[in-house]
Amino acid sequence: MGIYNAVGAAYETAFWKAMKTHVIDRATMENGRSTDTDAYYLPLGKQNEMENALTKEDSFRSIATFIRAYDHDSRILACDTEDTAAFIKETEVIPAVDGQQDFSKTPVDVYKLAALVSFDEDFVNDSAFDFQKFLLRRFARVMGKGEEKAFINGTGSDEPTGILYEEKGAPVNVETATLAFDDIVKLYFSIESEYRDHGTWLMNDKTAFTLRSMKDSSGNYLWRGSDDLLFGKPVVISNFMPDAESGKSPVVFGDFSYYWIICRKPVSVRALRELYALQNKVGFVGTEYLDGKLIRRKAAGRILVK
Repeated sequence: MGIYNAVGAAYETAFWKAMKTHVIDRATMENGRSTDTDAYYLPLGKQNEMENALTKEDSFRSIATFIRAYDHDSRILACDTEDTAAFIKETEVIPAVDGQQDFSKTPVDVYKLAALVSFDEDFVNDSAFDFQKFLLRRFARVMGKGEEKAFINGTGSDEPTGILYEEKGAPVNVETATLAFDDIVKLYFSIESEYRDHGTWLMNDKTAFTLRSMKDSSGNYLWRGSDDLLFGKPVVISNFMPDAESGKSPVVFGDFSYYWIICRKPVSVRALRELYALQNKVGFVGTEYLDGKLIRRKAAGRILVK
């Protein structure tokens, strides 16, 4: 049986009744219960809404590769290969490649991300209040930021491995004492064209403003154009990226599709009525299990300010 059986109109009705009244129809909801958290998975349609909302809140999701691996409870291997196809004549023998030897294997773990939000009980029970939509939006906001922070700065210890992690993240391709536009040029051309063609820039607002303000000797802006494009490649802003300070990497460039976000279990939710009863509130715990890793390190590079 697959892990995701939280489907059907009956399950969805029972799920939202449990969230609002704490009356649990265990027979109907059993297939959607998470044994790890004693919570219940979001109904399938709401899980899809949640993933879309997370992508809006977590800017890293929009540039990475998202994979579901629900049916594995422990460590798995993510495999990557550089095999290519070639055109041949109709009568030629198709050249064989030993694909097994070309696979690079990366262990993928299971990390728990949890968020606790609360609402006034009057709002939860108000028929005019779109409680379902608001709950998903609130969870997406707080969990999305938690994801984004880890995908950039995570250490791989009790959290995903971030793109800036020294050992397994993007390598340092450019070192500089003070961030200059020449460093951006060097970083761009330090990435192989295969990955540069689908490249994306990642930096925070402050760094983008600094680069936008740089001019040549004639007073012309070096970063030209009104769109968020640098060398024709999109710029994604995340304020979890560090400033251009000593020992920090303010800019990453590369093909982020080689950063894999692996969702191990969908979002589950549990209501906590007793904990907040004296405050006339209801608390909700949202949990998801996932990992994130850069599968091919040479697909991206970063600038290090010394």
